[in-house]
Amino acid sequence: MKSANKAILIVILLFFNNVKAQGRHEFWTKINITKSFNKHFDGAIDIQYRRQNGFENSESIFQYPMTSSVRLWTYYKLRHNWKIIFSPIAYFDNKVAKTAIKEIKTATELRTLIGVANNVAFNKLLLKNRILYEVATIKSTGSQRSIRHRYRFQNAFIFPLIKFGETTKLNFGITNEVLFKTVSGNTAFDQDRIYYGFQWRTLKTDFNIGYQHTIQKE
Repeated sequence: MKSANKAILIVILLFFNNVKAQGRHEFWTKINITKSFNKHFDGAIDIQYRRQNGFENSESIFQYPMTSSVRLWTYYKLRHNWKIIFSPIAYFDNKVAKTAIKEIKTATELRTLIGVANNVAFNKLLLKNRILYEVATIKSTGSQRSIRHRYRFQNAFIFPLIKFGETTKLNFGITNEVLFKTVSGNTAFDQDRIYYGFQWRTLKTDFNIGYQHTIQKE
């Protein structure tokens, strides 16, 4: 288990050397509602809303709408804090800032993903590791529908800030996620997402709000 966690961490933190990419600044919100069906099986739904800066001379993370989405999740808990993740369906309505032509393009996506996750506790600090495979059908402005495969490697550090009673907490999180993609038979780096934000967590619900910097291949 420890070797697997170290391997994930190495992939996330040491991958970048020379990748030609552009940076984007984003405002993220997400609400996630979870229901436990038994000691092994949970179901969840999340709703996201994101905004973004415009083009390279803009720094406002609220300038343009970016994404609205809804996604279903299922989790199957295994031993030693491992779990299997499966999202049967997700719908994303994206507004993509194209820096080269200085336009906002619309793209809609239907996504399905599967993967595994593991949590490691260090006293009150929680390290969450996740590997996912995702397939999406995408329809962009002025183009035919296409298929995209993505391979996602994520580490998240959760720091507890304030506890309200037995089931309600305010946390602070730092997340780094590296994504690779395959489109039309070509596999390459896609994005690196670095996120900082707050999480209001209750027994069955968590609300997340924060800032994300995305390094994305043009």
